[in-house]
Amino acid sequence: MNKFESFQKIAQIENRGPLVSVIIPTFNVEQQVTETLKSVMKAKQFFHNNGVYLECVVIDGNSSDNTRRIIEYFAGLNVVDKFISEPDNGIYDALNKGLKISNGEYVLVLGAGDVLITEKIELILRNLIEYKPDILYGNQVMVKRKRGRLIVKRLFISGKFLKARLKFGWHPPHGSTFIKKHG
Repeated sequence: MNKFESFQKIAQIENRGPLVSVIIPTFNVEQQVTETLKSVMKAKQFFHNNGVYLECVVIDGNSSDNTRRIIEYFAGLNVVDKFISEPDNGIYDALNKGLKISNGEYVLVLGAGDVLITEKIELILRNLIEYKPDILYGNQVMVKRKRGRLIVKRLFISGKFLKARLKFGWHPPHGSTFIKKHG
């Protein structure tokens, strides 16, 4: 049995909703959102090829630039599954709306400009299916573009989870944290 058949066997996804809902809050981010949605498209394809459904939910704060048009384009490609564009009370309001309409067993929040690293999708999928953790997080690299080149701004190395660190304000970065939805 190859690794892809084992994913399908482990997941047993017949008549099952999405394993992961990616929630992307947006507002006037036409310069960043395309790259994010392209990375979600690659992740969705990998999940799909392995018999697992990934849902993409975009909540837009009524953008006045081309953000909505770009999202609608990706919705037409079946990358964006749910899309709301209406005035809101900021990013947390948008995230709460996204949580309410998402159906995934796990939630991942991506900001416009965040990208999923294609080479890590297989590892993420395997860990979610095999171990069913409440939280799965990993490394995150923050980069910026300068004259067409990517420059590393900050590197977050996940390390071992220590509950005591939460008391001191530590938290894993949202763009690399999959959280299990309960109830």
